[in-house]
Amino acid sequence: MENIEFVILCGGKSVESYPYSKGVVHKCLLPFGSVRIIDYWIKEIEQIGGKYITLVCKSNEIAESLKSALIKDEEIYEVLKVKNQALADNYEKTFLNPMVSIRYAVQKNERGTAHAVGLAHQMSKKRHKVIINPDDIFWSKKEGKSHIKNMIAHFLKNPKQILMSGVRVKDISNVSVLMHGNLIEGIKHSSSDVGCMSPMIFPAKFCDFMLDLANRSDNGEVLLEMSDNGKLYYINVINSFVGKVYEPHHINVFLKDEDIEYIDLSTMEKYQKALIKSLVDYSVYGKENFEYIKELVNK
Repeated sequence: MENIEFVILCGGKSVESYPYSKGVVHKCLLPFGSVRIIDYWIKEIEQIGGKYITLVCKSNEIAESLKSALIKDEEIYEVLKVKNQALADNYEKTFLNPMVSIRYAVQKNERGTAHAVGLAHQMSKKRHKVIINPDDIFWSKKEGKSHIKNMIAHFLKNPKQILMSGVRVKDISNVSVLMHGNLIEGIKHSSSDVGCMSPMIFPAKFCDFMLDLANRSDNGEVLLEMSDNGKLYYINVINSFVGKVYEPHHINVFLKDEDIEYIDLSTMEKYQKALIKSLVDYSVYGKENFEYIKELVNK
């Protein structure tokens, strides 16, 4: 995957998860199973052969904190090996493969997802970008089954597309949908029940376009792609790009397989449910946790 870079967005305040995320540099450091959300994503990227990861943060301090959080602590690892091999093995899951490179881009002013992707693209202009919101997890118990791997394979058959993850939803009002070749958000009725979300795959040409917009907005230019709050709204940017006659790209949706589960971590309620599930399905103590849950239910 030399021509693919994974961009993990770590800039939001995650206020809908307060007080869990209060005082944490980013929500991606919250628990998921017996690791953390960020560990889950990095391991997922490693397992499908990804080599290049960029974390987009909102300050140098947060970038440094994330670096510290991802450092392999040999001393603690040796202590755990003596005390509890299972915990040592679990901790080892969080160690970064030496073949994987992690870089940090700092978005000092919150100017939207498109601006963040533009900053990340400046560091590696030739690579297509897989954009990951850590809140959107696609889960499979089957060994080797990966939504993001299948999605990348589909994208590489035709890199002149902007590819969105698709999930069937009951309420489309809180997601974007693809209608008549454009992304539309906030509508109450649609012929489609497929919501578009991350991971998203953006071709390098589109990332060039976002980088240009990011630079222009940083220089004070007011752009049509901006929302009322002055941010580069990624849906506006996508629709603007596919409308360019000289850049014939299309928006497509990659629908998740039925045996892959979409897990939403965006709010406290959803995160709590996901955490319970992860403590059974993605924990070194999964069996014990499941038995304990059964005890609680039967009381």
